[in-house]
Amino acid sequence: MTATTVTPELIRAALNDVQDPCSVVAGAPGGLDEFGLVRAVEVIPGPGGAHVRVTVGVTEQTCLMAPIFVRDARERLARVPGVASVDVTLDPTLVWTEADLSPAYRERLEGARASRRETRRR
Repeated sequence: MTATTVTPELIRAALNDVQDPCSVVAGAPGGLDEFGLVRAVEVIPGPGGAHVRVTVGVTEQTCLMAPIFVRDARERLARVPGVASVDVTLDPTLVWTEADLSPAYRERLEGARASRRETRRR
């Protein structure tokens, strides 16, 4: 894969740079894809670079982070080499549950929770 090859996997990895602040507070920083908030990724190749379409959600419909996630995702994806344009939309119908967490993130989160429990016992 060259630096200008844009794939859905590359886009999802870049979206993990946009972290949910609640995950940071929980001691296990997690990005949008790890959190299961990326619902769709479409990469459309073009002569001047790829057009990327992404749909994201939030964990709760009342989450105040929605516009920030959209903005930050757009800004982060615009910096990916080979991306010519980006369209990020919010899915207001998303019903998120902890089952949407990636297995790797779920493991990190459980480790952080276990560490906090152990610290409280001391």
